[in-house]
Amino acid sequence: MVRGVWLGTGILVALIVIVTLHDVLLVFFAAAVFAVPLRAGAIGISRSLRVPSGVGLAALLGALALAVAAVLWGWQAILAGQVTQLAVTLPSAANAVAHALREEPWASRLAQMQLDPGVLLAGAGGLAGALRGVLGGTLAGLVDVAILIFAAVCFAAEPRTYVGGFLHLVPPQRRARVEAVLDEAGTTIALWLRARAVSMIAVGILCGFGLRALGVPDATALGVLAGLFAFIPNVGPIAAGLPAVLLAAPLGWQHVAGVALLFWLAHALDDFFVIPFAERRIVRLPPALTIAAQLVLGLASGALGIMMAAPLAAVTIVVMRRLVVEDIVEHDLAPGAGSLSLLRHEKAETS
Repeated sequence: MVRGVWLGTGILVALIVIVTLHDVLLVFFAAAVFAVPLRAGAIGISRSLRVPSGVGLAALLGALALAVAAVLWGWQAILAGQVTQLAVTLPSAANAVAHALREEPWASRLAQMQLDPGVLLAGAGGLAGALRGVLGGTLAGLVDVAILIFAAVCFAAEPRTYVGGFLHLVPPQRRARVEAVLDEAGTTIALWLRARAVSMIAVGILCGFGLRALGVPDATALGVLAGLFAFIPNVGPIAAGLPAVLLAAPLGWQHVAGVALLFWLAHALDDFFVIPFAERRIVRLPPALTIAAQLVLGLASGALGIMMAAPLAAVTIVVMRRLVVEDIVEHDLAPGAGSLSLLRHEKAETS
């Protein structure tokens, strides 16, 4: 009875802290998520070059900086023209769709909608802002990104320092168990990130080549957009598909149907073949649970909440299953657990 009261009180206090500081906690959770591949890459480099892990992390960060510079250069050289053309053609495509809808009696209500391509180009952030009704300031977003990057580098450089500090808040007899659960949560995040990377590459290639075969303008930029948005389950495909549909609308309804079928086919192949193969070592999240987590975190924290909903749900399942279901619920319901506790209680009273 006393144990149940303490458990309920602890859960209530944890919920109050999470609700009160959800934005800050989400930024640091995202930093921990991105620190996992940084740490893995640093260890791989240090083992290959036989150097300390700090040197490996520095080499990895330097390589990432060069890769980002190369991508930006390639973007300017290859995709910048397409992205600029995309920004120009999307408004005209939206106007063409609105004009076509105004001529259709059955679409009188849809014709009153004001399509804003800027929301589509804003990606998940624009969609999250539409859900919340308020867009965060650019400065606040940049500060969050800077804190996230700094914390991710710190976590990757000295993970044992932060894990050890957290474990000091746990009773000594429970530290080994909590540490094992944290290791399992880290493994789950690493596997989830690997699966998302495979999914992003597959979706980007399928959509890019498919759109080019259909004759949709700016197919390369749209394929890159589809690959990037594939990082976000459920919401990402919709955000990436809407610009493609808008650009296909002036070409005719056959092209619109072809684009819709292409995105459905690409994500169906991703859902039924790529992701199950990539996520075979982790528990798959039910789609309804992922959508619910995205809605809640999107309303609470915007774009970052939608991006982190799936890994946070996966980690929450691991923690709840290990520390609550297995260690408390199933332990207390195990055969003989009740009689054993009663016998201990009676022995304590007699002594």
